[in-house]
Amino acid sequence: MNFWWASQGKNYETAIPNGTLWSCPTGGLTPRILSERRMLKDMVRGDVVFHYARGYLRAVSEVREPWVAAARPEDYPKIRETDWDVGWLVLVSPIRGSIAIPFEELSSYIRSGDHGPLDKNGRPRQKYVSSLSRAEGEALLERIGELDLAPGPNGPDVAGWSGATDAASTTLRRLEQNALRDHLLAGRAYAPCALCGKTLPRDVLLAAHILPRRLLDSSERSDFANTAMLACALGCDVLFERGYIFVDESGRIQGSAVPRAGDLVDVVDSIVGRECSAYHAGTAGKFAARTALALA
Repeated sequence: MNFWWASQGKNYETAIPNGTLWSCPTGGLTPRILSERRMLKDMVRGDVVFHYARGYLRAVSEVREPWVAAARPEDYPKIRETDWDVGWLVLVSPIRGSIAIPFEELSSYIRSGDHGPLDKNGRPRQKYVSSLSRAEGEALLERIGELDLAPGPNGPDVAGWSGATDAASTTLRRLEQNALRDHLLAGRAYAPCALCGKTLPRDVLLAAHILPRRLLDSSERSDFANTAMLACALGCDVLFERGYIFVDESGRIQGSAVPRAGDLVDVVDSIVGRECSAYHAGTAGKFAARTALALA
């Protein structure tokens, strides 16, 4: 999953509800501007796009379909007569609007300089598409997750879509989960489960918070290395989440007093006594707090 920034103007109100990003290789563009527009062609399904317009970061969306050659949509008017009518179309699914983070705050989360969306003074550049680093994207998602679902200072940003739905919140959490899992996988196609130790493909591994996410503050949620671990979907994630197992002060897996019967007894016993590979000095405190919850 990659993170992108899109600066939009007059077409923001129509393009976002329609779920489109479009640009074209028009005449008279400098090589730099043309290369920036061509970043649309680097977007893939599942990427996250942050939408900026009129002084505020206003929405976040997910790439639904990568680019195709397409005629100019009606909501992308020509700026110059030399503008082409055929270009690159990317379809996105809006996740949340009415965000309204002012540009003065954005430099706290993303870098300033020549290559990003902000200039050296932290002001938004005249640049349609920019790539963001994983750290920047995760920081913005974290900030968005802290916002109330109230309309922005100018009212709802997109007519008929305020983002104030359970689906929007669920999708935002899923994006954060994907970012956390990607960080823990560190590019690996296969990795071991921190609990049972089985080496498994990435699509069978989940990012499990050592302490429930609701108990973490914003800085702890961003401290991926010390707040989460890879746990397999074959059962370890559920066993840990439901409190059937915990990690003791020596870093070994133990069974809790939660009643279990049938084959669950054998499943738990098969991993009791194993060393948890995610246990280290940085996570020890979180495991101790989780153990206190499991034994309460």
